[in-house]
Amino acid sequence: FGGIIQCDMIASGIVDAVTELDFKLPLVDRFQGTKAEEGRDIISRSGLPIIMAETLADAAEKAVAARNEIVATAQGE
Repeated sequence: FGGIIQCDMIASGIVDAVTELDFKLPLVDRFQGTKAEEGRDIISRSGLPIIMAETLADAAEKAVAARNEIVATAQGE
């Protein structure tokens, strides 16, 4: 997420949603923009298994790695 929306507000919403929905799939977040550092801190302090990325390329790589891990686990590897 980035741009004019404050990343700390987005991070709080993500933490609330993941907690409320008992979300089990991998979630990769990348914050860029206003209050991005605060957003990263909120995610980090949440204790949830949310994967943080620094760049879009990093986010893509981490999303693919998380997907591959799920597939490998499902196949018993």
